[in-house]
Amino acid sequence: MINYIKTNRIYILLIFTLNISCFKQDMNSSTNSELLRKYIQIAREEINLQFETNKNKKFQEINYISNNQGVFVRLLKNGKERGCYGFFKNINSIDEAIKKSAINAAFFDPRFPELTENELDKIEIQLTIVGKFEELHNKKQFIIGKDSLLIDDYSNRGILQAPIAIEENYNKTQFLKALCRKAKLNESSYKLKYTKIYKATSLYYKEPFNIDK
Repeated sequence: MINYIKTNRIYILLIFTLNISCFKQDMNSSTNSELLRKYIQIAREEINLQFETNKNKKFQEINYISNNQGVFVRLLKNGKERGCYGFFKNINSIDEAIKKSAINAAFFDPRFPELTENELDKIEIQLTIVGKFEELHNKKQFIIGKDSLLIDDYSNRGILQAPIAIEENYNKTQFLKALCRKAKLNESSYKLKYTKIYKATSLYYKEPFNIDK
């Protein structure tokens, strides 16, 4: 599971790795926004489907292959975590992983009750796309607001996404300390020689769940 950003409203945050070269380098380009909205719509439709059909909900797994793609979905409400789930890598289909991550985050995070339909008007969906994670030899050689980070000390692993640094107003040291906390490590663990830090270039976008209202 993945953490979390402050807000006055609920957010779903999906994060997945892919060949980011298909996106323009301008994070605000209309091409990027159009593609991100397409992926947001996939998550929206899957969550709506669960309510519309009222079918028995089941925890979702995916078909795994050997690649660097992964998907994470996060929900927040009033600045606090509301639900989170992700497939870290090796997904076979982006669309499939988005759908299943959305279901698991909304209904199967054991820390929270299931998402309810009457919450949907308060929800915004934020989608973050990250490229391939690359190891940092200088552990502060990343860009706040652009790079998502992954920490791995061989016993614990955690990820923080690029938009969190902006929304929490983190500097680099604060972002690294938060990353350690996410992985349930001491805040200074990122300094240790055997602890590995990875970065991935990220794009992100958000819009209301009920966009027509």
